Amino acid sequence: MSCPDSSSQKEFGWIDLYIGEGYSDMKQVAGAHAPRIPVPDNMQELIHALRQKCMEGYATHGESEFAVIHEGTMLRVTQMTDVTNSNVFFIRRPEAEIRRFATLGLPPHAVKLLLDKGTRGLILFAGEMGVGKTTSAASLVVERLMIHGGVAIAIEDPPETPLNGLHGPGRCIQVPASRKAGGYREHLIKTMRASADLILIGEIRDSAAGVEAVTASTNGRLVIATVHGRDIPDALSRISTWCAELPNNNDLLADGLSAVIWQTIKRQPGQPGRLMVKTLSIGANDTGIRANIRKGEFGQLQQDIDQQLRQASWSTENLFGGTRS
Repeated sequence: MSCPDSSSQKEFGWIDLYIGEGYSDMKQVAGAHAPRIPVPDNMQELIHALRQKCMEGYATHGESEFAVIHEGTMLRVTQMTDVTNSNVFFIRRPEAEIRRFATLGLPPHAVKLLLDKGTRGLILFAGEMGVGKTTSAASLVVERLMIHGGVAIAIEDPPETPLNGLHGPGRCIQVPASRKAGGYREHLIKTMRASADLILIGEIRDSAAGVEAVTASTNGRLVIATVHGRDIPDALSRISTWCAELPNNNDLLADGLSAVIWQTIKRQPGQPGRLMVKTLSIGANDTGIRANIRKGEFGQLQQDIDQQLRQASWSTENLFGGTRS
């Protein structure tokens, strides 16, 4: 299962487009330091079609961030107004794709926890930009629906992967988190009333999303979300800060958190990127981990993270017939 990719995008190989008044530029790899190149002449028909879709989408949504679908591919659009009062559209072709969860490269103990029918609480996929957090989160949603059925509601601002519809015996309802309609907070309140079995929050990046995610995780729901973070302690510190308006915010986070999966991609010239993962899984008996979260001592979690990493390495070696050194 993968996010459909249009023939034009395959042919021209772009990741980011910048379409302004009288110009269009692109980047062929993701990242702030990727080189900018002018869009070639043979892409102008595509540029014209995308500009029209962006203008229509901006007029329809009335917001600076939204999604459009072009040739079956969901594109993320950000509208800006330059000094000449002209529209500039930044278009990102999401690299996220829906994959079988077991193929993502996560350690076996994490896969077992994340796919267990009884798992509840908050599951965070953390890391820097462009490391596959959205792919992992979306793939987990689909895998759980295919195994366990039920109803998932995906709330994203804007949507990045085509999740809407049936997945085996389960269904995902994908909802743009329109800021005009109250943003994440209002949509999450509605989702709680809808008795969804699983909630996906595209990205926790402000207090509204953080508060509702943590609150929902303590009410017996399974909440899956992504968050930026240099490492697991940094990601949890951000969540804690965003939830500062909640009384006993760290107590709620400690009670609701089930797992944090931190991802990065190790890249070497001429080779495909390699996914590197660290995890913090929290079971019913992990009172020490929860105590550190309650006290806001997130740096103290590093020894638990390191221990789980060693255990995962040992389990993987034995799984493939290796020996522990």
